[in-house]
Amino acid sequence: MSSADTLQAFRRDGRIVIVGASLAGLRAAEALHEEGFTGSLTMIGDELGEPYDRPPLSKQVPSGCAARDWRQAHGASPATRAAAPSTSTA
Repeated sequence: MSSADTLQAFRRDGRIVIVGASLAGLRAAEALHEEGFTGSLTMIGDELGEPYDRPPLSKQVPSGCAARDWRQAHGASPATRAAAPSTSTA
């Protein structure tokens, strides 16, 4: 399998976890979607609820859409109340 085939397979079937569910996490998820990523996407944040429902970030959500609508449109699933004390690239 060529590297181009591997990349295409990852974009289609891969799994990415974004640690941080604030505006930076949103922008990372948007960039992945714009680059053609359609695999599994999870955003982890230690917020108690919807992280984009609190000001001032609520005013910065793209196109004025609600966070839930945006995540559904981009195939992202939230993991609220989940802290990520450490990360590993393994």
